[in-house]
Amino acid sequence: MPNWFDPSSEVKSPNELFGWNKPTGLLDGLVNIIVKGRSHVQILGERRAGKSSILNCLSHEISKDLSKTKLIPVIVNFNRYMDTLDSENGYNLFSACILNELENIDDLKPNNSIEISHIIINRENDVGGYLNNLSNAKLSKQKTKRFFKNLIFDIAEKGYSVLLLIDEYEAMFMGTFEGKKGSLYGVRDLVMGELPNERYFQ
Repeated sequence: MPNWFDPSSEVKSPNELFGWNKPTGLLDGLVNIIVKGRSHVQILGERRAGKSSILNCLSHEISKDLSKTKLIPVIVNFNRYMDTLDSENGYNLFSACILNELENIDDLKPNNSIEISHIIINRENDVGGYLNNLSNAKLSKQKTKRFFKNLIFDIAEKGYSVLLLIDEYEAMFMGTFEGKKGSLYGVRDLVMGELPNERYFQ
């Protein structure tokens, strides 16, 4: 496909997503597939083809209807934290990115800390801060998965669903999780399972 992007920077706003931001165009089509169809989408392309920019714009567009859909888009990029993650604590990044996104939602914004299943995590200003706090909690591999699961359930109990927008999937699976079979069953099980209040996880 043609590449209209400046490879030196990611696009953050749909207004800058030239060629793909038209009504009934690629961006609108993806939003409909994800939100209305509740389907899962893979975006494949060469490096610097604009995949990260599309995820940014998807997050922007889906967030605009948050009050109606109650669907929280969360971008997760393992490439940025490869030095501090491995298969033992990889789920901490999912949780950190979600916790950071809650800062933008009045109904879910934590006060000074957030408690999930007796684990208290102090409020932070960015993903790195939450990731550091989760690391300092010294959770076992199973407990990192359980915290992530309980966080999704806690959000669902408050009436919201969560959409993971995973950037650099190969870095996540082959890097952090070392290509291990079953390493992402914790994500799969939430996608396929039932959540409170008829909420869902994508």
